Amino acid sequence: MEWLPGWIDLALRVAGILGGVFSTVGMVAIWAIRQSLVTRDQMQAHVNRHAEEHRTLDKRLEDGERRFATIQKDLEHLPDADHWAELTGRVIAVEGSVNTMSAKFDGLKEVVERIEVPLNIIVENYIKGAQK
Repeated sequence: MEWLPGWIDLALRVAGILGGVFSTVGMVAIWAIRQSLVTRDQMQAHVNRHAEEHRTLDKRLEDGERRFATIQKDLEHLPDADHWAELTGRVIAVEGSVNTMSAKFDGLKEVVERIEVPLNIIVENYIKGAQK
């Protein structure tokens, strides 16, 4: 390469060295990238595992939706605040009626106790008279 000027000769030598370095670095980079990539079998196994997990989650979601619908139906039949207020009013009315009836029965109890003694005497006399 005697016929080339000195700077071109130097440039070609530097370019040759740089080309060798870049090709080596490129090959190492390609090797590293290839090592980080997955094979078709690995990818298929991952896809199958993901599909199975997806089916499991879909089944759980369907079960949850079915349970939620059942709970929603049950909640529709439960009384709301207006019904509770109405029921409370009815219970208070029944309690008042029970108290009134209790007072009447207490008065009736006194009457029955007054009648009981003479009635027992009458029944005893009747039984004694029937035995003679």
